[in-house]
Amino acid sequence: LGPNGAGKSTTVEILEGHRGRDAGEVRVLGHDPAQASAGFRDRIGIVLQEVGIERELTVREALEHYGACYSRRRPIDEVMALAGLDGLGDRRTHRLSGGQKRRVDLALGLVGDP
Repeated sequence: LGPNGAGKSTTVEILEGHRGRDAGEVRVLGHDPAQASAGFRDRIGIVLQEVGIERELTVREALEHYGACYSRRRPIDEVMALAGLDGLGDRRTHRLSGGQKRRVDLALGLVGDP
């Protein structure tokens, strides 16, 4: 979407409601993210370039940790199946391949049941 410094991360943060905008109008799901309730944020799932998961956590522990941030969440086993992580729940995240780590990132975006 653009080179380094173009504002991609800032744009995502504005769309999530984690950063205010300087000008203009923003609508996501019909709401201004800066004014939206916690329920709005529960409906959004974001997959970042790098999440920075604690390396000693297992896949299941990481999903449970992030899932605790949401008022509702999908069952961890369901999220793992959707992201192609079956059988990896007890593996420490630093022992995953690059592709498996990206699947964990996807699962983290789904755990809040957006």
